[in-house]
Amino acid sequence: MDKPEIKPETSAAKPTKCRGVVSLILTLSGLLLFASSRLVFPPLPSPCLLFSSVLVLLGLLLALKSLYLIKKSQGSLRGKWSAITAIVIAAIWATLILSIAARTALAYIRDYRNFAKTTMTYDGSSAGLSQTTIIPTLDTPSPNGKNIIWCSSFQLAWNELKNDVIREPVQVTGAEALAERLNTANQSSADLLAESYYAAAGIVGDGIVPTIQSEMARRFPSEPVPQFNSMPPDWIIAYSYLEAYIKFTTPFRPAETGLVFTDSQGNQTNVDSFGIWSCYLPQYKKIVEQVDILYYLRDPNDYHRALEFAVDLCKFTKPYQVVVACIQPKDTLAQTLAYLQDKIANPTEDQFSSRLGSNDTLLVPNMFWKITHHFQELIDKKLANPGFAGMPIMTASQMIQFRLDRTGAMLKSEALLNIAAIPRDFICDRPFLIYLKKRDAQHPFFVMWVDNAELLTEFPSTQAAN
Repeated sequence: MDKPEIKPETSAAKPTKCRGVVSLILTLSGLLLFASSRLVFPPLPSPCLLFSSVLVLLGLLLALKSLYLIKKSQGSLRGKWSAITAIVIAAIWATLILSIAARTALAYIRDYRNFAKTTMTYDGSSAGLSQTTIIPTLDTPSPNGKNIIWCSSFQLAWNELKNDVIREPVQVTGAEALAERLNTANQSSADLLAESYYAAAGIVGDGIVPTIQSEMARRFPSEPVPQFNSMPPDWIIAYSYLEAYIKFTTPFRPAETGLVFTDSQGNQTNVDSFGIWSCYLPQYKKIVEQVDILYYLRDPNDYHRALEFAVDLCKFTKPYQVVVACIQPKDTLAQTLAYLQDKIANPTEDQFSSRLGSNDTLLVPNMFWKITHHFQELIDKKLANPGFAGMPIMTASQMIQFRLDRTGAMLKSEALLNIAAIPRDFICDRPFLIYLKKRDAQHPFFVMWVDNAELLTEFPSTQAAN
């Protein structure tokens, strides 16, 4: 029996064989590089992901070209199988990419749903809180053993009242010290982006209410337009609103167990929290990289515990940042902030690195609340400025809504000042002057000084009695 003739590879088959082998090498290299970037510790930088994608796509295109040429010209069997294998590898790579994208999308959906479902710790008036106080200025003396909250929205409204209506420092009889602190406070709209706030003040009769409503609808369309009670045209209104959304680049890990929070009085409460631990694991690399240690002071009695510290939770957020700090409080929030800023500017020897170490742990309590506060120390007090003397402050209120969780921070705040006009009596119940004059004339054509009631019309009941 004759042996089958083995035909040598044609010149057309050799290029297809080479293309198939090269496509296999490219796609396999791309897949291995992609796997390395995800699994190796420390993980490879993100450009490796892009480079691996380029390799796989080039290999896939080359493999498809090889199969096309092989189909047309009976190419090398080895080249054919190499090309098919390259296509399979590219399919595996595409599956991995899609699974990562799906996991990322599901994580964002889960975070959004968790944000929407979370209920507030508190939603109501500050009068219902026994351990929390809201202060009008940072240099207001701080009470011991209480949460102390300050937001610049009230200061923004006060600044508008001072600059656009009163046009000088506001004087308030019976609240002179507080008025002085508000007049001299350094906080202003310069601390915020223009798109983060709105503030205005004016007289009701001049159209300030519709101005505020139209501007709020234009600048913050997702927020309800502020509604105001009916006010006389000679009343004064000062209003401000601010909001800030600070989203962490990478969400922190939700705590698996409760965090025991110990307050200044020694009381302990199990609270929900977020943070990062097991920092050495490659899947938490992005969380670790976003944390910036601003200040650290080691506890001399406990090597593992910080006596004081300050942490920027995500150094990549722009333009706002979220800083948490465990430090000793001072007499005012202004003094506490000044102390912390000094420590950040002058780091201690204990702070050898601003990065989290592989075995470090960071835990921060979650919070979500909304408080409405009325500054009773101003309400019913009267202005003392010339031209406004005696006008009482009817409303001095502030709403603050704040949320902090693993995804970031959210702040909304609104402030309102209403100042009533003085009721004035124009009653001719004593001697008075009356004259008649052409409006553009220099002299009147009738003048009378009324000294007594001899020519006045008596009230009907008086006439009946007589």
